[in-house]
Amino acid sequence: MALKKLTEKAKELMPLNWGKHPVRTQDEARQSITASRNDVHRMFNDIFEDFFSRRFGENGLAPFTEPLGPFGKSLPQIDLEETDREFKVTAEVPGMEAEDIDVSIGDHCVIIRGTKSGEREDSKEGYHLKEIHSGSFYRSIPLPIEVDRDGVEAYCKNGQLRLTLPKTETGRVAVKKIEVK
Repeated sequence: MALKKLTEKAKELMPLNWGKHPVRTQDEARQSITASRNDVHRMFNDIFEDFFSRRFGENGLAPFTEPLGPFGKSLPQIDLEETDREFKVTAEVPGMEAEDIDVSIGDHCVIIRGTKSGEREDSKEGYHLKEIHSGSFYRSIPLPIEVDRDGVEAYCKNGQLRLTLPKTETGRVAVKKIEVK
């Protein structure tokens, strides 16, 4: 009698598809959940990419989206070169003109600011679209020695800002090259 009760209890605990269909293992279940989650992520990425590329266009504010600085302000990519006589700074500022950029010299640093804004308006039968966008950046570049503030030159052409910052006479002398043995 006890054996019969145990057999009935065991049958109650067995899954209905016992022996008919293979039971999914934990790894298979995890892979299925991961694949579903990846599909959802891909779907949301596609939606947002499509939304932002339509709103701001292919170029839009994209040049200033990476990397982000403090308070979400965007930073242009820069190259800094030092020679015996001067520093040369090249900053990528696509789509910007000279009037969009402000360059100033502080104590042992050069500050580059820029603002770009625009407006798009489109009217067709059945709808009217008006969009306003703007973006800005601020970049402070530390310099190890003083520069001749009166001799600084800045040019902006084809999306590149080029600065030439001549060193002061004391700045040139202050740097001593050390031989490595």
